Amino acid sequence: MIGIWGVHSAAFLQVTAIATMIVFALPILLVPFGWARMFRWSIPDDSDLALYFGRCLGGVACVLGAFTFYVATQPALQPFFMRILIGVYVAMILIHIAGALQKVQPLTETIEIGFWAVLLVLTLCFYPLGLEAA
Repeated sequence: MIGIWGVHSAAFLQVTAIATMIVFALPILLVPFGWARMFRWSIPDDSDLALYFGRCLGGVACVLGAFTFYVATQPALQPFFMRILIGVYVAMILIHIAGALQKVQPLTETIEIGFWAVLLVLTLCFYPLGLEAA
């Protein structure tokens, strides 16, 4: 399974970058509370910290998305960068599982575990095996 579509890793990275920027990074950066409401989070009365963390996460996600575009054009960097993506996806799965077990997140966030799991499997399938450094 790992690397079965590795020859298409650049296209996968481009699609991932576009989708991540549109669906996740830019909305959280620009309208974090709109994004939160869409995912059924309640917004606290004292919202400054939530707004700050939302913008921080959106900013980091935008940088990751921009570098995903860049790495799509740099085959030698793809294995390393895809390992970063794998780490991000594993972390997101674990964070969402913890939130589900603690019952501190809306159902939409628990369902999102499947989304991160699909991204993890796809990243493994598109992993560029032939480009590994010695």
